[in-house]
Amino acid sequence: VWLPDDPVDVLAETLPRLVADERLWPGYLQRLALELPGWSGMFLWRARHPEHGDGSPVAMADYLAVRVLLETLLCEDLTRRLTGAAQGLADLQAWFAARPAEFFVRDALRTHTLPEALQQRVVRRCRVGADNHVDAADWAALAAEIGNLPAPPDTTRVPRLAALLELLELSPGDLDMLTPEDADALLACADSLAPLVRGEIWLLAYERHYREQIFSALAANHPRRKPVAQ
Repeated sequence: VWLPDDPVDVLAETLPRLVADERLWPGYLQRLALELPGWSGMFLWRARHPEHGDGSPVAMADYLAVRVLLETLLCEDLTRRLTGAAQGLADLQAWFAARPAEFFVRDALRTHTLPEALQQRVVRRCRVGADNHVDAADWAALAAEIGNLPAPPDTTRVPRLAALLELLELSPGDLDMLTPEDADALLACADSLAPLVRGEIWLLAYERHYREQIFSALAANHPRRKPVAQ
């Protein structure tokens, strides 16, 4: 596959195959970078401090171009196995819009805890690709069966609240003092931190931790510095 030498040209060529709306490109690149914050942080630091290292040129655009190209190849391989042809994500959205029952079943497998026997049937159906077509009636029957399942009880609420109170350094007895509205507000606040946002916060925390260690060591050894020769 021929690619331009300029990483910006690579991004301009490959991004539309993943995200059709140009307005979403900055947010997409940010999310892609935050998926591997350590690598992204290292490349960004090297790009901003070219005087360090072995002299090899490092550019953040090169790193992002490689990530976007790999994402494009993986997505095209997935859509080819799913639909029989490589498609962009916008095309895939239209493909599933015409097949709502199949989308419902696939999404249920990802987001729900299905009974074991039903889960095995769904897995077998979802593994069938375009070369071994599943009739729309089969997807509709599975979707109806999943839709008729009773809603599972929420068994995570109390453990999540207890863990959250522990992180807030509150006693377990404080859990009994919470009103349902207070509990809902706490859980909603915790849920508002998406995985990528949490990853960014952890990265900033790690950097601050090591920065403070370095500053503390410098401050502790400041009196032991050797005087500069005049």
